[in-house]
Amino acid sequence: MKLQKNQMTKTERAAATDNDGLSLMQEKQVFFSGSIPHPDILKGYSDIDSSFPERILKIAESHAKTEDDAQKSLVRGNVVSAILGQILSFIFGVVGIGAAVFLGIHGNTMGAVAASVAVIVQAVVSAIVNKKG
Repeated sequence: MKLQKNQMTKTERAAATDNDGLSLMQEKQVFFSGSIPHPDILKGYSDIDSSFPERILKIAESHAKTEDDAQKSLVRGNVVSAILGQILSFIFGVVGIGAAVFLGIHGNTMGAVAASVAVIVQAVVSAIVNKKG
C-alpha cells in the first residue's frame, strides 16, 4: 500500500513460544494520517530537543488555519460568482428585450427577431444550468 505524504504507518510485532514449543507470532500495523505525527514519534523528537513537539504542533495549527482560510476564500469566490452571474444575466435579458423592442419599432424585423432569440436562448441556458446545480 502506497502511503500519502501525510500518512504514517507503525508496525508492532509480538512473538511467544507456548508450552508445546510452538512459536507464535503476531504482527499489527497501525496507520496514522494527518499533519501531526504519532505520539511515539513526537516523543522521539522531544528526546532530541524538548521544544520540537510544541513547534511541530504550531506548524500543524498554522497549516490548518491556512487550509481553512483557503476554503473560506474558495466558498466566497463561488458565492460572488453566482451572484454576479445572476446580475449580469438579468442585465443581458433586459438589454436584449430593449434591443428587440427598439429594433422592432424602427422597422428592423430581423434584428428584433435575432435579439429576441438571443434573450430566449440565454434564459433557457440559465434555467438548465440552475437546474443541474
